[in-house]
Amino acid sequence: EIAFHNAFGSIQNAVSLQLSAVTPNLYLLENFYDWFPQWKRDLVFNGTPVENGYVNVPNKPGIGVSVNEKLIEELRAEPTPLEVKEEPVWVVKGTWKSYGV
Repeated sequence: EIAFHNAFGSIQNAVSLQLSAVTPNLYLLENFYDWFPQWKRDLVFNGTPVENGYVNVPNKPGIGVSVNEKLIEELRAEPTPLEVKEEPVWVVKGTWKSYGV
């Protein structure tokens, strides 16, 4: 059985729902929709709220929801150089390789 981590917002939520719908050994889909700040909910036009513990899988094309591209552009951050000098705490010791991104 598998349970997908799904805590990052409305777009990931839509993708995770589609993936969950076709995963035969799905145990559950973690869902934080009720705790998403409003700007995360506004990233899609037809969100997927939890109702009585259930979520309907959207049946529109693609990921099933319409993405608010105007809002994404408004929230876009400029890229910044990333330099990781130490292994992040979540990796297995000795397996991290910095690519100097």
